[in-house]
Amino acid sequence: MDEFSAHILRQRVEALESATALSIPAAQRLFEHRITTLERGMENLQVQVRSLQNRIEFLERKKIASSIEDAHGGQSGWWTREGGEWPREGLTSTVSNSSHEDKEIDPAQASNIASPMTLLGALEPLSYTQGLNALCQSMSSAVNTNGYSRSKKQELIHEVWDGNIHWKKHGMLSDGDPFRIRYVPPPKAGDVFRTVKIEDLPANVTMSQVLGQVCYGNVYSAHLLNTVRITGYHTAIIVFLFQKEAIDFFKHAKSAGVYVNGVRVRSRIINTPTYPIPHDLRERILHWKCTRCLSMSNVTPEIRACLQDILKRSICKRYIECLQECSERGELVIRFHSVKMASQAYDLLARAPIFKGCHLRFSADPCSRIPKGAK
Repeated sequence: MDEFSAHILRQRVEALESATALSIPAAQRLFEHRITTLERGMENLQVQVRSLQNRIEFLERKKIASSIEDAHGGQSGWWTREGGEWPREGLTSTVSNSSHEDKEIDPAQASNIASPMTLLGALEPLSYTQGLNALCQSMSSAVNTNGYSRSKKQELIHEVWDGNIHWKKHGMLSDGDPFRIRYVPPPKAGDVFRTVKIEDLPANVTMSQVLGQVCYGNVYSAHLLNTVRITGYHTAIIVFLFQKEAIDFFKHAKSAGVYVNGVRVRSRIINTPTYPIPHDLRERILHWKCTRCLSMSNVTPEIRACLQDILKRSICKRYIECLQECSERGELVIRFHSVKMASQAYDLLARAPIFKGCHLRFSADPCSRIPKGAK
């Protein structure tokens, strides 16, 4: 064998040795991976077995609950439909004013009433709320523990959801409703449509520039929304104190036009009713002539610096439109984005001892001006 053949043979041997060295760890890793896959498959099978066991237990509880339901006159609406699919009814609670006469409990009837724990134990976890409401109905209809019947009863109203979200809350506005989405006023309510939306605002606009062009009424609140990525422009929401003021401003913007930074903007009245002003704030507006503007007289540089420091450390700092001095009257005027913030700032400054020698009051809102040449 010549030298070249021996060299080729040595290379082949080295290649085989290296391949063998690499294949052994690879085969070991493959074997471990297969073991892991089998273990996960076993875990999945155990989960499925537990799920089937839970389903069997639920069907047994359902059978027991059906007998309880038959004992109570066949009340329905607690459980799933045939095939195990849950109903899509919305659960709403309404109150009726029907009165009932007092009745004594028949001992035979009381012995047939299931205990609360028996009824709740027969419920599937997902139906706890529905079962609890049905439990309250069944117990209140059969038992009168206080010796008298309730003059108001609760009924379950099943309303099929059509798949669309309707931003509407039926009924009058009440303090007991924690999920108030949309205000639905009474039929004869006034000052309902008080909100105006201003569109086509340039990207570099500020709230002060927008409010500088608002007229015909006192502003209750104002918000500047960054909707550039959605609509290509900014949007402002202006809420007036009265509906007539909102309509007058809308007519003025439509006929004469409103310009912000040289751009004519569009405005329209929101067709959704505006929430009413809270009672305490409405009393301040009527009796104290509360506006979104504050005026303070006898202001020295030290008092001005203290005023700015107090406002910066309060929640009102995010809602300040401007703070300017009126040299003619020697007053300092503070304008806020809403009447609510101005009212809170008034209480905050009135309690500070450093402003005891200053005269603090609510001043007129410049947005209540009537434009020149307007009819």
